Amino acid sequence: MDTDTDTDTDIQVEYIINQVINHINSSKNTEIEANTNINQNDTNDTNTNDTNDTNDTNKNDTNKNDTNTNDTNTNVTNTNDTNTNDTNDICIYEPIQYNYLWKSSCMFLVTTCYTVYQAKYEFIVFPAGVFLTSINYWRRPVYNSWQRSLDVFYVHFSIFYNMFRSLGAEYMYQFNSFVILGLLFYMLSNYNQRQKRLYISALLHSFVHLLGNVALIYLYSGDILTMGYNPAVRGIRDICENMVD
Repeated sequence: MDTDTDTDTDIQVEYIINQVINHINSSKNTEIEANTNINQNDTNDTNTNDTNDTNDTNKNDTNKNDTNTNDTNTNVTNTNDTNTNDTNDICIYEPIQYNYLWKSSCMFLVTTCYTVYQAKYEFIVFPAGVFLTSINYWRRPVYNSWQRSLDVFYVHFSIFYNMFRSLGAEYMYQFNSFVILGLLFYMLSNYNQRQKRLYISALLHSFVHLLGNVALIYLYSGDILTMGYNPAVRGIRDICENMVD
């Protein structure tokens, strides 16, 4: 009987020990799982923070890049504007060259006086006007300027009108010959100016002034038909009369 009792007691003791061991193991597993979950949460939080920090950093970098790009574009625009303004304000000749052309423009004042001497009063506005527009432009010849536009317009207008009035004039051929020669020198002057041969260009342009004045002096030295007897006007009038008939 004692033996059976001891055996039962041992079994109960072992059972209790096993329960305690199982309980301890379960507690440890629970703690391990809890720690694991905490670590995972910490890791997720860390990754989330890193991601947010990275995104914020990228946003900041993007904003900085945008700001730098805008600044760069602004600087480029300002540079272009400055270059454009500088280009518009640059004279096409050096002072020694355009001062020489300013002086050669005074030849038109001599032609104006000669026109008065020849009593060609209706033509005074052409040499006098070219004289004024020329000295106004050549005192500082900026390419993109109203002074140049005015000078070019008035010179072209004077050439075409005087060529028209030279039809049937006493010295028509001499006048037109010097005009054509002056236009040739003008084209040569422009070519040399584009090639940066400024001294040659200025010299050739002064010959344009000289030839233009010689042409006008020839024209105003002889007889010039009035508008009513001009061959071009008479031709147009004859055509209109034939159309009416």
